[in-house]
Amino acid sequence: DIRRTFDEINASRPAVAPKVMIVHDRGAGLIGAFYSVGSRAFQHDLIQIAGGKNLFGDVDKETIQPTLEEVISRKPDIIIETLPPGLSAAEVIQRRKDWEGLGLAKGHIYIEAESHLLVPGPRLAQAAKRISEIIRGVEQARFPTPQSGTHPSGRF
Repeated sequence: DIRRTFDEINASRPAVAPKVMIVHDRGAGLIGAFYSVGSRAFQHDLIQIAGGKNLFGDVDKETIQPTLEEVISRKPDIIIETLPPGLSAAEVIQRRKDWEGLGLAKGHIYIEAESHLLVPGPRLAQAAKRISEIIRGVEQARFPTPQSGTHPSGRF
């Protein structure tokens, strides 16, 4: 049941909501020409359910084409770029490097080749789970839980 999955995901949301930018329809090598999602997109709701904050949640549209200046000034914590399945490893690496070259979301750039992040449908629960995994991974990286027997600094 999708509603139950959403409730379970929402119950494990992080204490601090990271700013998440969803990117779609970016041509290879075209860092300044892409679309993101505003508050009317289904991905906006999935980000909120997973405990994040949509970078463009204040924009009352389904999709927007932000400028790089807007993205840089809003400082996303996480970038999720969605593409159709079938990407080569080289393309994934290059797309990640494009974002890292701008100094955005270092270490928290995800290139996702799954259609359930692009099109609403029966796999919404799966999409919410994936966004939650990404958000929780960032939360754990920011506030690591000390391993048993270690000091929080990593030393004994």
